[in-house]
Amino acid sequence: SAIQKFADEYKATHAKLDILVNNAGVVSPPVNKTEQGVEATTGINYLGHFFLTHLLKDLLIPVKGRVVVVASDAYSMGRITLAMMEGENPAIFEPVPKPGFPQYGKSNTCRVLFAKELIERYPDLTCVSLHPGAVRTNIGRSIGSIARCISKCFCTLLLQVPYRGCHYYTALCYSRCKCW
Repeated sequence: SAIQKFADEYKATHAKLDILVNNAGVVSPPVNKTEQGVEATTGINYLGHFFLTHLLKDLLIPVKGRVVVVASDAYSMGRITLAMMEGENPAIFEPVPKPGFPQYGKSNTCRVLFAKELIERYPDLTCVSLHPGAVRTNIGRSIGSIARCISKCFCTLLLQVPYRGCHYYTALCYSRCKCW
């Protein structure tokens, strides 16, 4: 995978990693599953972060590095039950016919829980999770044309520009805060 390739290349040229920012995301991807057969929104928004962090943790832990997990307030709409996480092929990763906002909420719930788990498992790491606010990005680039038009008008008027949104997690990269 591209994540494995990136991690291998990084590890071949670097002996340490001080800060890892997990910020990839999509709301309604154009496909319903990843190459690995996982529901696309959760695969991209959560499993990609999980996998990259797992592959690079050995470079983070010795230097007491920092992991910043960028999530969305949409996590509050991401209802996840234990039953969805059980078994060899958990239901949360099953492809759905038309990914959308419910999967986006679930994937953000996974991100927040992932940050919490990192804190508990790796006390030498600093891990923080945040919602950077409503930022004007192309995260919804795959939504339908009518929704995209409405969204573009809304975004232009009400959402903050990207450099303002990244201000929050850039600050967390260098903050002494050890909470999430």
